[in-house]
Amino acid sequence: MKNETEFIKCSRNRHLTAKASKFLSRCIEIAAQQHGLTRYHSGFKPTKERISKIVTSLFIDKNKSIQDVKELIKNRKILIRK
Repeated sequence: MKNETEFIKCSRNRHLTAKASKFLSRCIEIAAQQHGLTRYHSGFKPTKERISKIVTSLFIDKNKSIQDVKELIKNRKILIRK
């Protein structure tokens, strides 16, 4: 099965490619460090789920690239709260 785009493996099942999944994983790791927790901490689970939903939505629904998502995060247009 051929990938739909560089970041979307299957939009119907909402699967990301390895490149997009790695970026998502890095975002989660950075957010966990900013909160002083590990990514596996039970208190961080709701935040991790929100980050995952937001980034997946940006890739699949809004057709954003990694650079676009980085700009949104850098400009603080996406706020992840505890």
